[in-house]
Amino acid sequence: MTLPSQPQENQESALAYAFVNDTNQPIFLTGKAGTGKTTFLKNLLLNTTKKTVVVAPTGVAAINAGGSTIHSMFGLPTRAFVPTNESVDPNVANNAVMIREHFHYNKVKRDIFQSLELLVIDEISMVRADLFDAIDHALRFARSSSKPFGGVQLLLIGDLMQLPPVVTEMERGMIFQHYATEFFFSAKCFPALELLTIELKTIYRQSDRGFINLLNQIRSNQMESWDYENLSERIQPDFQPNEPGWITLTTHNKQADAINEKELAKIEAAEKQYVAKVSGEFSEGSFPTEGILRLKEGAQVMFVKNDTSYEKRYYNGKIGTVMRIAGDTLFIDCNDGKAPIEIERETWKNLRYKFNPAEETVEQEEVGSFEQFPLRLAWAITVHKSQGLTFEKAMIDAGKSFAPGQVYVALSRCTQLDSLVLLTAIRAQNILSDARILHFHENQAKTRDLWEILEEKRQLFHKQQLLEVYSVRAISYEFNGMMLAISKEKSSKISAKYAELSPLRLKFQELEATAQKFQRSIAQIFKEHETQFEDLARMPTAEEIEEAQGALVVRLQDRCTKAGNYFADYLSEQIVEPVRRSFTELQRGGKPVGSQKIRDRVGDFQTHCWAYIKKLYKVKYGETPLYLSDDKPYVPEA
Repeated sequence: MTLPSQPQENQESALAYAFVNDTNQPIFLTGKAGTGKTTFLKNLLLNTTKKTVVVAPTGVAAINAGGSTIHSMFGLPTRAFVPTNESVDPNVANNAVMIREHFHYNKVKRDIFQSLELLVIDEISMVRADLFDAIDHALRFARSSSKPFGGVQLLLIGDLMQLPPVVTEMERGMIFQHYATEFFFSAKCFPALELLTIELKTIYRQSDRGFINLLNQIRSNQMESWDYENLSERIQPDFQPNEPGWITLTTHNKQADAINEKELAKIEAAEKQYVAKVSGEFSEGSFPTEGILRLKEGAQVMFVKNDTSYEKRYYNGKIGTVMRIAGDTLFIDCNDGKAPIEIERETWKNLRYKFNPAEETVEQEEVGSFEQFPLRLAWAITVHKSQGLTFEKAMIDAGKSFAPGQVYVALSRCTQLDSLVLLTAIRAQNILSDARILHFHENQAKTRDLWEILEEKRQLFHKQQLLEVYSVRAISYEFNGMMLAISKEKSSKISAKYAELSPLRLKFQELEATAQKFQRSIAQIFKEHETQFEDLARMPTAEEIEEAQGALVVRLQDRCTKAGNYFADYLSEQIVEPVRRSFTELQRGGKPVGSQKIRDRVGDFQTHCWAYIKKLYKVKYGETPLYLSDDKPYVPEA
């Protein structure tokens, strides 16, 4: 597939999109603050055809990304994980044997993991090495695969120069006994990933080249004397804003809370409290704003959600003032010359993934919701909570910064240097960067041209996708699950079906043997195509390459059409029909016999089979259809 022409500033984004959609290559998408990483993810999820799950290390990050937390998705304990079989304190950590106790996944999770093609991990900078290894273990286990992450493609999104993983004092000794650093790239599974890094380089948040250069110097800890002089000009310890819209960024929660409390108390208007409406599953740690929101007319607030209406009146991080409170309606003046914004409560959804076997898709369903005004008090906010936000006017108190990246995150929230005030001096000891991260980035940069790699990976991916279509291991797995459930049924009439249907195992063995023969013939076609120009003493012409590609497609179409007809006929006649007939015979007066669990398993098995047959008809090489026959067996609608 040829990528559409892209503006130069979008080349990295186009490259990342092509790698994610047209290859199985693990990708680390990074970039400085304000380069559009969140926008890339949103666009990807709207357009990708891959079965995708998005996870993040914290509840708020997961809600913002529209996904799940890592721990809830994979059923992981909150304790540390050490990649050995050695005994560990179970109150602090799990070892490689102990963690498997957490992998007893229900059928919904097994279906998701078996079908999963792309795993997106957002805010990867905060994912610790041991957690990264735990995800790897979970997917290898769930998919019965020895490949890294069970063969699932990874898209890691984040900036290692921003906020790092948290390691408690209790965990520190154990973690660093097994890992060189706390970052994901020190995980034991990392070397086998062969990760490629793509950096988004166009900065959209700032336009002032001088400010951008200063931020780059802070980010890489390469500050010169004139950079500190530039910052010192912004120091105003006693600064008192004479206009609304200024927000203070602090390094600690207590500081931010104290400022907000102090400013709210100054306002003489009556306080109004709004209690969030929480339903279903929505943990307090995932609340996007306060569960009890305290407001007064005159209070400075910040929107914590983008306006999804056509007007796009506000965005996450926009500052305003509560002008009027009218029951369950608020009017917010954003000091931009426009009329106050009338807002009501918004709803955040806690979504859970499920697999739809009829459509062969991974989908989301709502399991909980949080309803509250999309606001929070905003005279102050911590640097940590400001990540991803944009402010037009900010007072920064970063003199007590204690973690690498904090100063960079704080300053990079601002759109321009002129609207930034430093309440405390920023000295060399505050500009913390991590040499381990710089070393990682240097090594990742040592690779050949990514566009050249893309073409190689794309061809390999399409070939592998085609070969995997003709494996029946997934539906064989479903059949074995159904048979296990039947064997445990108390009804003698149902349990008798176990012996009746057991011979179908031989049918699956025969079908898998045929599949392997077909895969070998497909592999041979590719091998002949890939080596046909080896004896040429010159480079093949574009016309020769195009002709060879056309010949490859014709051969694949012939084989895939024949294979599709064979597999569809065999599966429907030799396997699906005997199962259907066997359980139809058990009906008494039109009523089914047996537990609902058995009926569900039998129905799920048949649905998986019909979905597989549909897939045979949709098989492609790149964008080219390979199944050409119109003579298709009956496939029931979902």
